[in-house]
Amino acid sequence: MSRPKLPTACLLLILLGLLSGCGFSREQKRAEVAAERIHQSLREGNYDTIYKEAGPGFTNVTSSSQFSEMMAGMREQLGLLKSASEIGYKVGVDTQNGRTHQVFFDLTFERGHANEMLVFTYTDKGDLLLFHLGIVPTNQPAPSGSADSNDSTSTIGPRSSQPQSTGNKPGN
Repeated sequence: MSRPKLPTACLLLILLGLLSGCGFSREQKRAEVAAERIHQSLREGNYDTIYKEAGPGFTNVTSSSQFSEMMAGMREQLGLLKSASEIGYKVGVDTQNGRTHQVFFDLTFERGHANEMLVFTYTDKGDLLLFHLGIVPTNQPAPSGSADSNDSTSTIGPRSSQPQSTGNKPGN
């Protein structure tokens, strides 16, 4: 009498799912390590380091001096970065750059808080590079005469090809 093939097929599918989850975990960890390097550079005011380690999707939309000037203005407004707490992770797809890794943080500065989104893409060689950086202060009053409280938002990276989310953190 032959054994049913369905349980074997189910077992293989479960095993494949677990193995692919390990890949996502490794990729998430790589994105988190890259984010920590960025946060360390922000704390130290090393904006050139962030720019030099970013990918072309980031560097093609702003110059190093513009980026440094924007980050210095944010630091002047909010003070030093004190902490960065991860609040989310998503794997997305960009039509031109393939798979993206989006890491979301709650940032605490000396004089305020902000939400941050870092988006990373892979190069052909497997390097993880910054593709998009967005920092939005969450407790800043609106500038006088303006209805928009996000005038101090720092967003660098392609706007026309924002990554599309394909799901939440694996396991959620």
